[in-house]
Amino acid sequence: MIGTTVLGVALWWVLALFVALASGAALGIARRADDEPLGRFRRPVAVVFVLSVVIVTVEYLLWGLYLLVVTQVAGVDAMSLTLGAVLVLLALALVDGYRTETERVTRQRWRTFAAVFVVAAAFLVLYTYLATTGWLVMFTLFADDHRADNFQQMDELFPAEDIEADGDVWELDRDDQALPETFTYQGEEHDTQTVLDDFETTGLVVLHEGAIVHESYYQGYDERSQATSWSAGKSVTSALVGVAIEEGHIDSVEDSLTEYVPELEGSGYDGVTVREALTMSSGVAFDETYDEFLTDPIELKIDAYAFNESMRDQLADIDRDREPGAYREYVSVDTMALGLALEGATGESLASYAESRLWQPAGMEGDAFWTVDHAGSGLAYCCVNANVRDYARFGELFRAGGVADGAQVIPEEWVEQSTSPQPPHEDAPDAAFGFEGYDYGFQWWIPDDTDGVFEAHGIYGQYVSVDTERDVVIAQTATNAEFLDEDLKRLELFQAISEYVSSD
Repeated sequence: MIGTTVLGVALWWVLALFVALASGAALGIARRADDEPLGRFRRPVAVVFVLSVVIVTVEYLLWGLYLLVVTQVAGVDAMSLTLGAVLVLLALALVDGYRTETERVTRQRWRTFAAVFVVAAAFLVLYTYLATTGWLVMFTLFADDHRADNFQQMDELFPAEDIEADGDVWELDRDDQALPETFTYQGEEHDTQTVLDDFETTGLVVLHEGAIVHESYYQGYDERSQATSWSAGKSVTSALVGVAIEEGHIDSVEDSLTEYVPELEGSGYDGVTVREALTMSSGVAFDETYDEFLTDPIELKIDAYAFNESMRDQLADIDRDREPGAYREYVSVDTMALGLALEGATGESLASYAESRLWQPAGMEGDAFWTVDHAGSGLAYCCVNANVRDYARFGELFRAGGVADGAQVIPEEWVEQSTSPQPPHEDAPDAAFGFEGYDYGFQWWIPDDTDGVFEAHGIYGQYVSVDTERDVVIAQTATNAEFLDEDLKRLELFQAISEYVSSD
């Protein structure tokens, strides 16, 4: 396939298509010129026409396969539209190439030819641009038909850095049990399996006292699938902050973020402390909304992957909305700022630091990876990608006070601080995404009206839920677009599972 880039392939395809059209038109003229010198060239022109059609077809198929490999998103609808345009063009070429009438091709037919060709070529170039700049991935990332596949192959959609396990695995005992068949929510009985299906669950692992008591997978996932964490990864970033403080890379949570990320001086983060970022009380102007398309979280990713603007540069442009520490307001950029501070303080990437301080010391079973921007900074506010068993191990690590298989991995004091309600306790008056039904620690959610429960949350139904009263950990991955509306039902289900598996 000629062309070293997708654009080169596209231009070659346009050229071959033009030859097919031109030779088809020439063949039509030659066939109607029996008594003219041009008629003697009918056969050579016919050969060129047939060969160009074959080249167009083969090149189109190769180009299409290449794009699908590059983007790893279906893009089938767009490809189908382009294929339809190709078929129209070839049909027109065939009609004009094998006409038997004696009238010459009219101007209107040439206009039609030119219009269809220009539209098809423009569509192809546009599609190629979208596919190679990240726009196509952004358009299809959360599409209903693609979420299950996309959420377990994020390293094929976005740049990523590996987090390797070292083979010294924290082995978990097994004591397989059934889940409760039903549970009660808002006075009504619900079937557990039906609700799990409705939640579009992809993986569920339940631990009791450190042993796996339930494990199930759906939608093509298995125990090796590297499911993305989305915002549940915030709790991993928080854990690394605790380790960095213990090791002296960060002096304390009262340090200013700009001590470690000087690029944020003059931005909304100037003067914001590590504590204020941990408790989502930075006061920066960021609208964490998920019910519209072009909101700040979406634009953050679009700017990062469609326009290749680094997260560091984006945060440097953020303004301040209110004084730091006044209110808590859930904004993902606070965790991104923590990630940049970690990289500045430790001199390591997030993935590298997580590998040496968390993943390997905790005996995680599988390799993982962390999605990064084009500048190599890890997306600290999301996008750890690991198997569900290892998410459960992460929860078990916190249930056990930071101890994994007898080794103190996370400082015990940090575990206690992180998973306890931290001030401020009031939501910002104009917060787009609040904490209704929850308090908040250091990047951990604490459900109201529960004892000893804290959770990591991610959009579309990613959860690591820890119940220290019943010694239960539940890790779930899912593709549930209604996760916000159904969170209270999910919490009730998790409480029912905890009670069931911990009962004698």
